[in-house]
Amino acid sequence: MRCGLPSVAVLASLLCVVRSAHSDEPSRHVVLTLAGKDGDVAKLSETLRESTARTAATADFERSTAVDPRDAVLPQEHPKPARARVWIDLVSPQRATLYFVDEAWERVLIRHVELPHGFDEVAREQIGLIVHSTLQALLSGAKLGVTRQEARDALLGPEKPVAVQKPPPAVAPVRPSSPPWDLRAGALYEGNVALDGPTLAHGPGLSMSLSTGRIWKAGGWATVQLRWPLEKQGPQAGVSLQENAIRALATLEWSPQPSVGVFGAVGPGVDLVRISPTWAEGISAWPSPARWATYGLMRVAMGGRFSVTRDSTIRLAIGLDARSSATEYVAIWNGTRQVVARQDAVQPFALVDFCLSLGSGQSD
Repeated sequence: MRCGLPSVAVLASLLCVVRSAHSDEPSRHVVLTLAGKDGDVAKLSETLRESTARTAATADFERSTAVDPRDAVLPQEHPKPARARVWIDLVSPQRATLYFVDEAWERVLIRHVELPHGFDEVAREQIGLIVHSTLQALLSGAKLGVTRQEARDALLGPEKPVAVQKPPPAVAPVRPSSPPWDLRAGALYEGNVALDGPTLAHGPGLSMSLSTGRIWKAGGWATVQLRWPLEKQGPQAGVSLQENAIRALATLEWSPQPSVGVFGAVGPGVDLVRISPTWAEGISAWPSPARWATYGLMRVAMGGRFSVTRDSTIRLAIGLDARSSATEYVAIWNGTRQVVARQDAVQPFALVDFCLSLGSGQSD
């Protein structure tokens, strides 16, 4: 009896050492995910239970409708603890695909099993052998397959670098463009009905114009004209008129195209007239001395503009000059008043103005 007690103590100590050794062994837990037809998955699960049992590993089987390669190459945020993970894709009737991932999720092994006769018993046994040998190696700490990044590049393509979007450069505020301007000088010829009869007064002149705008152009137009002398002779007396005309008009032009335009103009003017009385031949009388007279008026005109070249245009216009009243030139002969010539208050005119550009551009 005294010898039996030490034997029991030694046996209890050995059991404690064996139990402690088993508790110090690393976990041999694996997770297998299967996708495919229900019958194929059920049969393969039985085969794999035997394969994992021979590795002394505990296995969790999960069912999935399909296997996404990203599940193998992209680690989950909070995965179940496992020494190895396996995905088996049986969806294709021609080929089964197996994905193996180690505990650290750093390496991936991909195996393909061709199914020339479908998913028969031979195929199940072949997959079972692959799973058994691969799990045995992973559980022993072997490094299989390729790195996770290499597998990701092979399955999903190279990872594209994330483009860092730079903020757009600061753009200085753009000032709205000012309308263009055009300055022109010209030579004109103008005629108007000056006296009753009718008598036409005409002569050359100079012009200056400035406009600004694109389609609608506002501007100014100034003219100076020297008219040829007019002579009107009555039975006893006559008159000679030398006229100079000055006009300053505001213009508004509609220019649908740069080469043509239609315009209207209105503005004041003044006629400077040198009046020289004359007597008929054979009349013994002393005429009044010549003198200057000034007549104010308003001019209204309309017309068109046509480009000849890039820097030259022709302006055609017609219109009316309106004085405040008509003008009569009279002679007193033997106490009798005789009207030698008469100018109406409203006088029609027409002119042609040939212009050259002095400069153009954008106003500041």
